[in-house]
Amino acid sequence: MRLNRATIRIALLCGFLGCGAVLCGASALATDTEESAATPLTDMGPTSEGMNWLMDKLKQKERSLDHREATLAAREADLKLAEKKLEERVTELQALREEMRTQLSSLDEAQEARVTGLVRMFEGMRSKDAAAILAETETEISIKVLERMSRMKAGKVLAEMEPEEAAALANLFASTPALAAAEGQAP
Repeated sequence: MRLNRATIRIALLCGFLGCGAVLCGASALATDTEESAATPLTDMGPTSEGMNWLMDKLKQKERSLDHREATLAAREADLKLAEKKLEERVTELQALREEMRTQLSSLDEAQEARVTGLVRMFEGMRSKDAAAILAETETEISIKVLERMSRMKAGKVLAEMEPEEAAALANLFASTPALAAAEGQAP
């Protein structure tokens, strides 16, 4: 049994659409007789109905694909807009981070200048007076001042403090990473 071109085309279209058993009268087209080969495709009653149905299905599929394409295009546009907003936000955050770094750096520099001024002031005082003031100062500031003072002057100041206060400051002073690094020791 041989198939003519029209039957093959219809079978391919039906196979493409996933409707293999759609054709009415497919068995009539399957035989390749002299009569069926000479008969035009439009003259076949059941086949023309099948073709109309097939064309309707193709149009529905095309509309469905067009709708899906439009939906994808809209989603793509939304994603591009969201990506652009995200990039702008990242740029803003990077600028903000850099501004914060600059401000922290200037604050660190200002604090360093204040501590340096305090060190000069305490080194210029008598040990007893410096000890009395450092005993009342915040521990963190006392440690920073003692770190930067000459070792001899810092020792004299600690010697003038109450033993408990001096011991606490000495322990903190010894465990400070900056001091250990300055003396070449591991923290």
